Amino acid sequence: MSFLSRLYAHLIVAKDEIEIYRKISVADGAAFISLLSQGKYLDGHSGLGLFWATEIESAYVGWADSETAKDEVLLGGYISPEAIDRHGDHPNEVILKKEATIELPSVIYKGKEYELKHQIFKA
Repeated sequence: MSFLSRLYAHLIVAKDEIEIYRKISVADGAAFISLLSQGKYLDGHSGLGLFWATEIESAYVGWADSETAKDEVLLGGYISPEAIDRHGDHPNEVILKKEATIELPSVIYKGKEYELKHQIFKA
């Protein structure tokens, strides 16, 4: 059974939503969370990224905000099955379609969960 087949089979239990996770390294974690709460992205970015993991343990830093990035923020959200373009090269990795939307209710920074006011983002 292929990765996507197993993932889609899981959806019967998960209300047609797939949980996804991603870590982002930024210069200032608190400032990044503030941007997300306003529905904004980092300068030079038009979304949160295409590469995500379906297991929290598989989430890794795919890109960094700058060379001075020192803070790691864990993003955890939900997507529809149609948002997946294909399976990535890493275990449990999915690559989202560019037009995909992500429901991102909260993030984790320095071991603390922060709820976001704005929760719908682009990949």
